[in-house]
Amino acid sequence: NVWTNTCCSHPLHGMEPSEVDTPEQIASGSVQGAKAAAIRKLGHELGIPASQLELQKFQFLTRLHYWAADTVTHGPASPWGE
Repeated sequence: NVWTNTCCSHPLHGMEPSEVDTPEQIASGSVQGAKAAAIRKLGHELGIPASQLELQKFQFLTRLHYWAADTVTHGPASPWGE
């Protein structure tokens, strides 16, 4: 009963280019922020350099919202994070 993904695309506020998409961008599928976040996370989680990835080749499929705070490691007040 456990699932995982290969790599996340969690957007972070304050990144350049921006990783936070507007509701209109999400509705239209024009999610440049989520794609930029995915490129950043591919480097972070799988070691794939951003120079090997092209933003325009990423295809948005859907938006998934889940909560998975690590209360075992960080206690009951576990913050959201990477």
